Amino acid sequence: MPYVLAVVLLADRCTPRVLYSVGEICIALKCASFACRQYNDGPGDAYTRLVLGIIATCSVTPLAIRNKQAWDALTA
Repeated sequence: MPYVLAVVLLADRCTPRVLYSVGEICIALKCASFACRQYNDGPGDAYTRLVLGIIATCSVTPLAIRNKQAWDALTA
């Protein structure tokens, strides 16, 4: 799940608004990757990976934002 890693690495360097945009871009890239690679795998495998990738990105993005906001509040 390299797209989740991008969100985590950028969390400390971005504003929440930019981080939500990064999350949306990651989901778009995941869908594009699915469209390009779907024909090589069985239908169940490809759809499962797509859904898990989207769920992971949607879960990590708000958590990373909340973590950054908590860190900023502690250091202020």
